[in-house]
Formats: sequence, structure tokens, C-alpha cells
Amino acid sequence: MRKAGLAVVYGISAEQWYEWYEPNSAVSPKGVVVLVHGGFWRQQHTLVQMHPLTDFFLEQGWAVANVEYRRGHCGGDWPHIIEDVNAAFESIRQRASEKQITGPIVGIGHSVGGQLVLLAAAQQDLVIALAPVTDVARTAAEDLGESAAMDFFGEALAQTADAASPLHQLPLTTPVLVIHGSTDQRVPIAHSQDFVQALKAEQAQVDFWSISELDHFYIIDPTCSIWPRVVTHLDQM
Repeated sequence: MRKAGLAVVYGISAEQWYEWYEPNSAVSPKGVVVLVHGGFWRQQHTLVQMHPLTDFFLEQGWAVANVEYRRGHCGGDWPHIIEDVNAAFESIRQRASEKQITGPIVGIGHSVGGQLVLLAAAQQDLVIALAPVTDVARTAAEDLGESAAMDFFGEALAQTADAASPLHQLPLTTPVLVIHGSTDQRVPIAHSQDFVQALKAEQAQVDFWSISELDHFYIIDPTCSIWPRVVTHLDQM
């Protein structure tokens, strides 16, 4: 059973913190997996979503940082939400250095968490984006997540959509793995297909796994068949 993680604060808000875990092993961790949850920018969705993956990566010998950040209606309006994630990565990288963890910093983000790790890609050695939001204007136009983009960005959407969209913040120099279910209804796979094509056009280092019949939420369940493949992918680093 996972022990309670160490709560590490990276800002003055009650939402600016992360859980830090290290595996129960005499061997140094392989690196640090940084988990960033989704939830279409809404306050009620929290880092608890990522606890099953926390346990999974601890068992694989990785240190884990599970990040919370300010979201809609709790101080996380744009650009504060991405400022928080960048600040969390800075804190995590410093902590890894202090702990003499020399392995890679790997960001794993789901949905909007995928958006955020992609926007913070420069702080990572590898980005794994799970069914990510990559184009805010398109997310709004398709009315995804019960009007989530309009709820979060409001009247500022037109002015901020490009800055908040990984699709419009290319090129990326960090290697990227995008994983998306072909039948995902919350964020349709076409969003990731177009994003990956744009990355390839920029000569970015990108892998894309299109998984048939993979639900938007099952993708963050460690019993999902993708996770042994992810472990192999990481080991090959």
C-alpha cells in the first residue's frame, strides 16, 4: 500500500503543492515521473485521480511527484495555471538534484494535464501526453467537456487560445509520446492526430500510439494494456 507522500509546497496558494514519493528500495530511483491530472480546468478535479499511477510507478522503481495546481475558480485563470505547472517542475527538478536522482524527469499528463505538460515540455526530458487537449479554440468550437473551454477562458478565449494550445507553441525540442484512444469522446483522437502531424512537420521527436477502444478515463488506469508498453519505452531511454 502506498504510504502518504511528502507534501511539497511551491507557492502561497493552498493549491500550489505536490505529493513527493520515493520507492522502497536501496537502489536509487530510475528518475522522476511527474503526474499532472486533467479535469477540463475545473476545480473539483484533483490530483487524487493520479494515485493509481503513483502506485504503479513506485513499483517500477521511479520517484513520483503528483502535482496539484490552481484551476478554474481557485486562482488558476490563464496564465496562472501554466505558471503553476512550470513552477512545480522547477521545484521537482531541484528536489531531484538534492536527492541525487540522476535519471530523467518524465512528465505524464492526462487530458488538460496533457496540455500542461506539453506547454511545460522544456522542463522535461520526455513528455507523455495522454488524450491531451492540444487546441483550445477547437476544443471550444466542438463544445467539448460541457463547454469547458468557454467556462474557463470566457471572453479572453480568442486572445489566449493560441498561447494555451500546444499546437500553436511549436517547435518542441523535448521528445514526446502521445497516446490516445481511437473512440475517445471527451477529446477526439483527431486532435492528437493533427498535433502529431504538426510535430512531425517541425522535425520533432514524436511517437504516437493510437489505441483502439480505449476510453478517455481508462487510459489512466494502471491495469490498462498501455502501461507495460510505457515501462518498456521508458527503460529504453
